[in-house]
Amino acid sequence: MNDTVNLEIEHGQPIRWNGEALRDRAELKTRLEEAAAQCPAPSLHILPSNNADYAATVDVLSLCQEIGFHHLGLIVGDK
Repeated sequence: MNDTVNLEIEHGQPIRWNGEALRDRAELKTRLEEAAAQCPAPSLHILPSNNADYAATVDVLSLCQEIGFHHLGLIVGDK
């Protein structure tokens, strides 16, 4: 797997895992758990768009923390 996972969050769209649309939160959780089990675990880059729901972004951050990711970056800016 990659050294870095990009999680893209955009308003009204499914979360994207390295460009691939995820079906739902359960799939995101499964993927995160699988990635966390790797040694070493990949770094996560969370990329909310300018119009992303704040609650959706916080939910992703909370889920990452719950699963135990330590290498996490929130990347914001103009797209």
